[in-house]
Amino acid sequence: MNKKGFTLIELLTVVAIIAILATIAVTQYIQYREKAVKSSAVSDAKGLAIALEAYYINKSSYPDNSSICNDNASHVDLGGVKVPFSPNNICSNYLLKANGFQFDIVNQIYNKKIIYDSTAKGIDASQW
Repeated sequence: MNKKGFTLIELLTVVAIIAILATIAVTQYIQYREKAVKSSAVSDAKGLAIALEAYYINKSSYPDNSSICNDNASHVDLGGVKVPFSPNNICSNYLLKANGFQFDIVNQIYNKKIIYDSTAKGIDASQW
């Protein structure tokens, strides 16, 4: 008898191994993608914070609550200086405090946010 080809067991084994490898790869891809989106939100928060501090240096005050963080905006306009955001990130909940400010950068895909509080000296990513 002349054997050509593979047995059913051999084919099922190869398919199972490929499925396991694909599952691992997809899981890693999803984790890397979410980490990249979080990094872009952190970067947007830092960029806006730097722009707000520059605004304070120039004007001796922070902008009022109504002029910052219009939802669904792809950027913030600080007196002619536009601070752009990464795709799917928006600024919300800008709050002027006694000695600083606070705002959120929300990612619309993951519906998670980064909170920046200048009085607490930085970024709070606990809600990510």
